[in-house]
Amino acid sequence: MIASEGGIEAVLDALRNHTGHPWVQNSGCGALCGIDILPANKLSIAASGGIEIVLQTPRKHLGQVLVQKRGLLLLRILAVNDDIAVKIADTEGIEVVIDAIRTHTGNAKVHQRACRALL
Repeated sequence: MIASEGGIEAVLDALRNHTGHPWVQNSGCGALCGIDILPANKLSIAASGGIEIVLQTPRKHLGQVLVQKRGLLLLRILAVNDDIAVKIADTEGIEVVIDAIRTHTGNAKVHQRACRALL
């Protein structure tokens, strides 16, 4: 229902327009985690430039644990689709995951989500 009412585009717009606000980025990634359960929603996120936006979030907020955890979870959820997984890898998604691991060496939850994102 949220997706059919323009929810995906609204969340992606918020992420695009508020890149400097970790709270918005964290909340936006969390919202997309809930929306993209359906395969069609994953494709809609990818078609709307969502992969690039989702990858910019952890890059810009590398030191923010909550943003990293949500961003990695979202990458994992999106990458269930093989075509999206290839797009994530082609747009330096693997590097984003590795950067999260390197930056948060003592955070087991970030490492867990990072490893799951790579599967």
